[in-house]
Amino acid sequence: MSAHPLSAAALFNLKGWVAVVTGGSTGLGLVAARALAANCAKVYITGRRSDVPEKSAAIHGSQEALGPSGGTIIPLQMDVTSKESIEKAVQTIQKDNGYVNVLLNNAGIGSGVQQQQHLMEPKYMDVVNDSQCSKAAVIHLTRMLACELSHENIKIRVNGISPGYFPTELTTNALDSQNESPWPQDEFEKEIKRVGAKANRPGTAQKFATVSPTFQHDK
Repeated sequence: MSAHPLSAAALFNLKGWVAVVTGGSTGLGLVAARALAANCAKVYITGRRSDVPEKSAAIHGSQEALGPSGGTIIPLQMDVTSKESIEKAVQTIQKDNGYVNVLLNNAGIGSGVQQQQHLMEPKYMDVVNDSQCSKAAVIHLTRMLACELSHENIKIRVNGISPGYFPTELTTNALDSQNESPWPQDEFEKEIKRVGAKANRPGTAQKFATVSPTFQHDK
């Protein structure tokens, strides 16, 4: 029996979708990659260090981790500050798939425009800019890209995510054996007091997954 068209399984099923998550081997990028893959997408996670994406893909992209109906997580070495590295990665993805549906700019924004120009295809695509820091800059970049890509022949939607305090390598300066960054409550409270922020607890993977780019559009 097929799922009801209004069920969560049907609404968020991304089978046949290809996603690219820069910096997707740790932190919020990894959470987003896992959320996309759990909903049947084929997800490329990129990183400067090839060993880190490979480890994350092996751990979090296994059938045991994603379930029998999950998609795939594929590691891909790419430095977002290097045009040559970006072009090499694009060639790999282009050869394997020919299109991209979701691009999550999580690792950095320096070469974001280059990535989007190279990855444009006739299929509908979502570009999502994610940053825990420099929120004003990311919001401005998102608005600029949305304006630049606003054309009837360019079927690209641009969104931005500006999360609060989440346990990532950036905020905790640590990675565990699963390439995740636990943040004990006492250490979190100490850091919040140090920076003078107001927050009772760090965000969770489940919370971020609900706002990750698991969009569904007509193909």
